[in-house]
Amino acid sequence: MTEAQLHNVLSSLSINRITEFDGAKICLKLFPGGAVLSAELGAKSSPQALQTLLEQGFSWALLFDAGIAVDGSGNRVLLTHWLPNVHSWQAAEPALEQLLNQLDLCQSLLGSTTESPKVTSRSKEELRFRALLSR
Repeated sequence: MTEAQLHNVLSSLSINRITEFDGAKICLKLFPGGAVLSAELGAKSSPQALQTLLEQGFSWALLFDAGIAVDGSGNRVLLTHWLPNVHSWQAAEPALEQLLNQLDLCQSLLGSTTESPKVTSRSKEELRFRALLSR
């Protein structure tokens, strides 16, 4: 995937709405001073699953600069990252790669405590896209 293709993919993503990307449900919600980038970790399936998430949340926040939140309905667990002065997917590109990596780590550590399916195989194009994001 070229830089131009990457730009086109990011330009096509919805803002302020949950969108599917690379097997993950993500959202970039804009605010006057920046944006919140979030990825759905899964359903809040049990008190034990939520406890596990909260126990790991602080460590993950230190490692990735993204924390754990529960959505407004109280039914979904999210990884969230505040991005000051970001107002587009292109500007959120480095944080998106980091959040997707954190999502993969969280899902692998939690195993079956969430309902979201884990993407176990990636196409060559997805791998190239991730390589471009990680630059």
